[in-house]
Amino acid sequence: MSDERQMTVVWSLLVIGLLFMAQNAGSQEKQVAPQRGGMGYFMLGGSLVDLDALNARLGNQGYARLSDNFLTIGGGGHWVLNRIVIGGEGHGLGGKETTSGGFKNSVHGGYGFFDFGYLLLASPALRVYPLVGVGGGAIRLRMVEQGTAPSFDAVLENPRRGAVLTTGGLLVNVAVGADYLLKLGGAAESYGGLVLGLRAGYIFSPAKGDWNLHGSD
Repeated sequence: MSDERQMTVVWSLLVIGLLFMAQNAGSQEKQVAPQRGGMGYFMLGGSLVDLDALNARLGNQGYARLSDNFLTIGGGGHWVLNRIVIGGEGHGLGGKETTSGGFKNSVHGGYGFFDFGYLLLASPALRVYPLVGVGGGAIRLRMVEQGTAPSFDAVLENPRRGAVLTTGGLLVNVAVGADYLLKLGGAAESYGGLVLGLRAGYIFSPAKGDWNLHGSD
C-alpha cells in the first residue's frame, strides 16, 4: 500500500472513531464533570515504521531488508483540567537486526511528545479523548563488521569496523486514547485507582531529516 493510501486509511479511521465517540458522549444521560487530577502510566505497544526508502538503499548494496514492525516500550502521564488534557510521553523502538554482506545491521529509535487533548467522554470510570502530540524522534542504523571480537589495540589499529547513521527531527502525533479507572478507594469527589488504557494513532514528520555519520552531516 502506498504512503498516500495508508495516510488516507488512518485518517479515515480516526475521523470515524472520533465521530462515533462524540455521538456516544452526547447521548449519555448522566455526564460527570471531570475533576482536576492526573495519572501516570507505563506503555507497551507496537509500531509500523516506514522503512521503504531505507530498505531500497540497503538492497541496492546487497544488504538484507530490515523489518518495519517494532515493539515500543515507554511511559507517560497527563493532567486533566476542565476537559483539557495536557501531558507528555516517551517511547523507545526495540531494535531490529539482520545479517548479510559480512555486516550485522540493526535499527533502533525513540521519540517523545508534549500532548494536548480534549475529553469527549468523561464518566467516573471511562474517559475518551483525541490527542495531538508535538515532539521529536530519531532512528539509528548501526552497521558492524562480523567476525571475532577484536582486541582494544586491534580497534586502534583499524577503527573502520562499522558505522552508525542517524536521522531524526520534528514529529507530530495524532491519536485517540481511552482510559478506564478501577477505583481503589477514596470519597466520591476525590479518589484514585489503577488505570488501564488503549491508544491508537499516526505519527508523521512534516519534513524529512538529514542523515549523519557519527555526528557529521
